[in-house]
Amino acid sequence: MSETNGIGRPGSGKYVTVAKIERLLAEHREIVRGLETTLRLLTAEAHASSHARAAQTFTAALKHEAVRHARLTANGKRTGRPPKRKPEVAGAPRRYTAKIHNQRAATAKLLTQFSEEPRALAAVKGNRRTLGSLVRRGYLVNGPEGYTRTAKEFIV
Repeated sequence: MSETNGIGRPGSGKYVTVAKIERLLAEHREIVRGLETTLRLLTAEAHASSHARAAQTFTAALKHEAVRHARLTANGKRTGRPPKRKPEVAGAPRRYTAKIHNQRAATAKLLTQFSEEPRALAAVKGNRRTLGSLVRRGYLVNGPEGYTRTAKEFIV
């Protein structure tokens, strides 16, 4: 009688012997060894192929970049929007005198609507968003009946 592992009944055809298990284990080890060899070969081939493709891809990218650069430049100069003008003196602040003058003129025109008598907000014509700034700076006073002009002089 052969050694058994206690699985199945003798004579049922499902009785497993230790020798049968060892034989199956040897067969499966051979299958695993063959699969590992195949995997190693495929991995080595993939690495070699990727290294070869990397050089081709890099060369193609350089060609593409040269074409793109040639398209963006004309006579060695960049095409498209010109660079912003810089101040005449390096480090000098930019002057927005025209814009500032226009804004101050509009504010002066707004202030002409106010006098010593309170004026309701609904009666004010123009940009009413600036009224808060004028109150903070002392040109107007906000009272219960509306805004009143102060004696502070507004210089344009």
